[in-house]
Amino acid sequence: MKLKLALAALGLLAAGTHAASAGGDIVYDGGMKDAVAVPAPIPVPAPIPVEEGFTWYFRGDIGYGTAMSTPSFSENGFRFGLDGPPFNGTQFDFGQAPFQSIRHELDDAFMGSLGLGAYFTRHLRGDVTIDFRGRQADTVNARYSYASTNAGNTIAGRVTDTLTITSTVVMANGYIDILPRGLFSPYIGAGIGFV
Repeated sequence: MKLKLALAALGLLAAGTHAASAGGDIVYDGGMKDAVAVPAPIPVPAPIPVEEGFTWYFRGDIGYGTAMSTPSFSENGFRFGLDGPPFNGTQFDFGQAPFQSIRHELDDAFMGSLGLGAYFTRHLRGDVTIDFRGRQADTVNARYSYASTNAGNTIAGRVTDTLTITSTVVMANGYIDILPRGLFSPYIGAGIGFV
């Protein structure tokens, strides 16, 4: 009989603990005298998507250019063989016979650019860049040789002509990003500028 009463008391105690904790007000841990008050849970608000807005960015590029083929070179207005004896008096232009060899030496060039841009929408952006191109020289070395009017004498000469180029390019560019920004971002772009 005592065992039945003890089991019934335990059942009532367990039912009371479950009912109290389901309400969210009181939690019993071990017995009636160890009751702890627990506040009701606070609901977490759902995230609200925010449209990406106007974002500034800086860009920088560096490059190195080398000649893949021999450039063409022509010169007008400077004639050879104009003087009298011992020269033969036959006039000829640069590159014509009796020129025998023309050799180009085109320097490599370093390039770099700095730019400031902005995203106008998620897929539309634009920037302004300034490109600097280092000094690049195209040097042409040529040799000629012909018989003089004095028998047995040869007139030999060498011509060196150098064209040096340095430039700065200013560009305004617009881009349409096909995919959102990420590790791989294909785009379509167009620009206009001046050198």
